[in-house]
This record gives sequence, C-alpha cells and structure tokens, in this order.
Amino acid sequence: MQADITNLEVLRTELGSARVERDLLQAALLLDTAQVERFRTSAIALAESVPSTIRSHTREAEAFRAKLERLGSTLGELSKLLRELPGTVHIGPLDNALSRLSLLQTLPHATGDELLPIIPLIDTALSSLRRVCNALPGGAAVSGSAAAAKTATASTASLGGTSHLPTAIRLERALQQLTARLAREHGKELQLDTLGLELVPDDWYTPIHEACAELLANAAEHGIETPAGRIAAGKARIGKLQLHFTARHGVLELTMRDDGRGLDVRGIFRSAITAGAWPVDDARRDPRDAARLIFKLGVTTASGGEGRGGGLRRVLTHLKGLGARIRVSSEHNHHLQLRAELPVVEIEQPLRRQALA
Repeated sequence: MQADITNLEVLRTELGSARVERDLLQAALLLDTAQVERFRTSAIALAESVPSTIRSHTREAEAFRAKLERLGSTLGELSKLLRELPGTVHIGPLDNALSRLSLLQTLPHATGDELLPIIPLIDTALSSLRRVCNALPGGAAVSGSAAAAKTATASTASLGGTSHLPTAIRLERALQQLTARLAREHGKELQLDTLGLELVPDDWYTPIHEACAELLANAAEHGIETPAGRIAAGKARIGKLQLHFTARHGVLELTMRDDGRGLDVRGIFRSAITAGAWPVDDARRDPRDAARLIFKLGVTTASGGEGRGGGLRRVLTHLKGLGARIRVSSEHNHHLQLRAELPVVEIEQPLRRQALA
C-alpha cells in the first residue's frame, strides 16, 4: 500500500513537471526568433551558475550567508525572466525554493543542513528549464496552439518587428497577456487554451480581438470562481478558458467556453427588470431568455451594477458586424459557452498560399 502511495506521488510530480514544461515552452515560442535566443541564452547561463554556487565551500557564517544571497539572487533573476514571458508561467519548485531561501536568510545561525532540503527543489526547477531550452528552435515538436505559434514564427522570422507578425501570433500574445492580467486583478487562477487562431482573416483582427477580450473579461469577473471557491465546489483550482476557431463549409466558428459557475439566471432577470429590459409583471424565468438578456445594455450581475453591463453588448456588436449568428448555452455551476458562426468565403485559401510562398 505504501509503495502504491509513493508511486502515485511520483506520478503526480512528473505530471506537474510536464504541465509546467508545456506551459513554459508554449510561452517561449510566442516570442520572435531574436527574443527566443535571448531567453534561451540568459536562462542557460543563469541555470549553469547555480550548481557551482551550491558546491562552493563556506566554513564561516558570513561566507555562507553570502552564498545564500548569491543563490537567491540568481534564482530571483530566473524567476523574473520567466515572468517576462507572455501569459502566466509558474515553476512551483522554483517559487518554493525562493520562498524557503528567503526564510533561511532570516535565520541568525543558518547552516548547510537547512539548505539541503531546498536543493532538490532547485534541481527539479533547473531540470525543467534545461529541457525547455533544449527544445527551443530546432528541438522537439510541440502540440496544440504552441505548435501553430512555432510554425508561424519560423515562417515569418525575416519580417523583423512584431507589428508584422501573423494575426495568429498577435492574437495569441494579446489574449494570453490579457488573461494573465485579469487573473491578477480578480485574484483568480486562469488558463487559456487556444486553437485555430491562424484561421482568423487578417482584416478581422480588431473585431475578433475586441470580442474575445470582452468574453475573457466577463469570464474572469463573473464566471470563474476563486481558487478557494472552485476547490469547495469540487473543481480544480485553475479555471479553464477555451477559445477555439474551426472552419467548415465557408463558416468560421468561434467557440468560447469557461468551466465556471454558468449563468446566474435569477440575477440576470433581476438586473434586466431594473434596466427596463424585461417586464416587471412577466414571471417567466427561462434560461434561454436569460442567455439573450446578457447582451442587453445595462444587464449585469456584477456588484454595483448600475452603469455597467456593456461588455457583452460590445461582443454582440463586434460579432454581428462580421455577420455572426450567436448561440449561448450554460449549465449551472459547470460551464458557459458562446458559439458564433461567422460567414467567410474560402477560409483555407490564404493558408494554402502561405504554405506555397
């Protein structure tokens, strides 16, 4: 039984490291070619300086304290380097090592015995970082949206400035950065998964970006629970956001989904009555009507809602301007999903031309 528990813990650790490395690699591949090389060079240089610092002999208390300061400074620079990447990337062992090093530096008589338990955390973090650096340009294949980002970056390396990057890369960067900012502002943990951004026509960048930004903001504020709230509801502490584009039969389909609390039907009807968007004497409370009311100006379930409620109205304006047909579905305490069908003529032709160029 004990062996099974130990094996399970090892598996959980390995899976956690794999997720971190995936997120880190995906974020690094959103940089342009020159930035990738700078990141890789800086990360490797910092990582390679850590073992020599740990191995350095320090018999006197002051020398050991200086060693801890050097170690903390180097790991702090690594942490800063990672946080400068697009999106939100946390290497748990690195964060834990930094936290414990800070605590160790406050002890008046710290010794190597207190440093020993921290070294495995540092080794784990550096191993993940080295694997990611080795996989950057010219390394192993990456799945999902990161693979698309890598392909697009490689095909446009000669373009120079980021303003000339393909629509897919620009959208990915902007929306991942927005997601990270929204998580900080609302005290939540969010993970955005994207698919098919390369299908968005170049001249649609602004309306698609604005619509998706409003949808992400709405999910972060209203839909996704706090980490504590999600755990209490039996969910993973990280809220999942999906932004997928698929193409078929001349239609570009946008699907935005979050695994939050779903529509607050009662709250929506109360707000709609206050905003004059629903008759006071109408007792119907059909969730399908609530799904339509969220697009009405002034309808909001936010606290202090007066004067608010324009975000989803703007989503409607942006998407309807592209000729969209919109459907909203929701399951209480499980998800909210918006699906928009956008008519596009010969979506795949530009992709074929890019491949032949």
